[in-house]
Amino acid sequence: MSRRDRPGLMALVVLAAAIPACASAPAVDVAFRNGDTRLAGTVHLPPAGTPGSAVVLLGGSDRGARGPMKERLARSLADRGIAVLVYDSPGTGRSQGNAMLQTRLDRAREAVAAAAFLRSFEGTGAAPVGVWGGSEGAGIALLAAGLDDRIAFAVAASGGFGVPPMDLSRFRIEAMGLRRGLSADDIARAGALEDILYSLMTGLDVVEWRLVRARIAAWPREPWDELIRTVILLRRNPAGADRPAAWDSLRNILRGWMSEPWFEVAVEDRKSLERVLALDAESVFTLLQSGALARGDWYWTREESDLLYAVRCPVFAVWGEEDDFLPAHRCAAWLFANLQAAGNPDATCRVLPGGDHFLGMTDAVPPTEYPGLVIEWLAARFPSSAAR
Repeated sequence: MSRRDRPGLMALVVLAAAIPACASAPAVDVAFRNGDTRLAGTVHLPPAGTPGSAVVLLGGSDRGARGPMKERLARSLADRGIAVLVYDSPGTGRSQGNAMLQTRLDRAREAVAAAAFLRSFEGTGAAPVGVWGGSEGAGIALLAAGLDDRIAFAVAASGGFGVPPMDLSRFRIEAMGLRRGLSADDIARAGALEDILYSLMTGLDVVEWRLVRARIAAWPREPWDELIRTVILLRRNPAGADRPAAWDSLRNILRGWMSEPWFEVAVEDRKSLERVLALDAESVFTLLQSGALARGDWYWTREESDLLYAVRCPVFAVWGEEDDFLPAHRCAAWLFANLQAAGNPDATCRVLPGGDHFLGMTDAVPPTEYPGLVIEWLAARFPSSAAR
C-alpha cells in the first residue's frame, strides 16, 4: 500500500525506513487498561542496559492495529537507547473497544494511560517517558501532555494545529487536486462530496447548502441530488426498513464514484472508508450518533485549546514544507505562538524543506534528517538518550 493511501502512518513510515531495524532489540508483549478497556501492545527495549528515555508511539487517523512499520520504527528507536510502547487501537488487533467512536480527547486520555503504564513498566527504570505522534497523533500527543504533567516530552510530526478539520479537508483537496492535475470541476466535485459527508457525520448543518446546491447544479447527470436526499434522510435517524435502504443507497453512490480520479482526493483514506462501507445499517447509525465528528471533533473545542496552554514539557514539532494534507507554515506558526503565549519554556517548531506529510525527503534534504533531529533533540534534554 502506498504512503498516500495511509496518511495515518505519515512520518512513522519514513522514519522507519530511514533508520535500519535492529533484530536484537528485545520486545515484550503487554496489556494495559484505559478505564474498562483492555489494550494490547508491545514494549521494545534497548538490547543492553536501561533506556535513556521512553516513548509511547501514537498513530494518526488510521486508528488501526500496530503494523510492521510501527514495529520497525519501535525496534529502530530501541536500538538507539529509547524504550517504545506501541499498541493496537481499540477494536483492532488484540485490543478491546471501538476506535471509530473516539474523539481526540478520548485518544488523549488513552495516551495518558499508556504513558502511565510505560512509567510503571519494570524494564524502563526511571527513564523519562514522553509521547510521540504524527498527523492526528501529533495533536493527541500535545493534548496528553496538557492532561498529565508527568509526561516528560512530546514529539509532534505533521500536526494540523490551529486549523479546524473541515478547513484541513478543504486545503487537502485543493493541494492534492492541483498537484495531480485535476480539473477545476473535479476539485469542486471532491469539495462538494467532502462538505456533504461532513454534514452527515456531524449531524449538523455545518455547510452552506445553498452553495453546495449551486455547485452540484453543474453536474445534473450525476447522482448528487440523490446523495443529498439520502444524507438528509440518514440524519433524521429513520426507523425500520428505511435504515438499511438509505444506507444501501449511500453505499451504492460512493462505490460508483470510487474509480473517479477526484474521489481519492475527497476520501484519501480508502482503508477506513472500506471499513465503514462494510458496516451494517445499525452499526452505521451508532457511528452517526456517537462518532467523533458527531461528538464535536469537527472543530477545535475550548477544552483542547486550554490543554495546549497547559503543556509545560519540552515540545519538538516538525512538518514537511511540501505537505498536501495541511498548511505546514501556518500550523507551525500557530503552535509556536500559542506555546510561547502559554509560557512553555522549551518549544521547537521546524518546517523541513522538501518534506511531505510523511516527512519523506527529496534529494535536497537527506532522508535521515528528520529522525536525526529528533534523536539529537532528545539527547540534548536527556543526555542518557544519546544514540548508542
